[in-house]
Amino acid sequence: MIPHPIRLRQPWDEVPAKREGWKSFRRAFNRPTGLETHETVCVEIDRAVYCGEVSLNGVSLGNLETGDLFAAEITALLAPANELLVEVDPATALTGPIPSASIYVVDPNEPPSSPIGEVRLVIRSVGNV
Repeated sequence: MIPHPIRLRQPWDEVPAKREGWKSFRRAFNRPTGLETHETVCVEIDRAVYCGEVSLNGVSLGNLETGDLFAAEITALLAPANELLVEVDPATALTGPIPSASIYVVDPNEPPSSPIGEVRLVIRSVGNV
């Protein structure tokens, strides 16, 4: 099976950040339907505008770096309703062209899908099917 990307576009909400001087963006989404036992779900962020930290449903997934592809497997963390939270340091804002490390971004001139970069869920088949 070819990986299936789902872009997490608007609505992204700006919410109070835990760290002074930082910004925090939240995106709610539902668990993808029809997942098979041989499929995994990853969250990917590329064309990242800031450095920061990514969490899902209150569990830290790791650090976000400008210019790098962030990817984390989230299948076991998914609930029927989910909250992706990205806290960023505005002092690390990338200026100029935003690089992409993904095969999914077709047009580099298209604006990212969120205030922090290109965010998507990617469903992949694993193992023998």
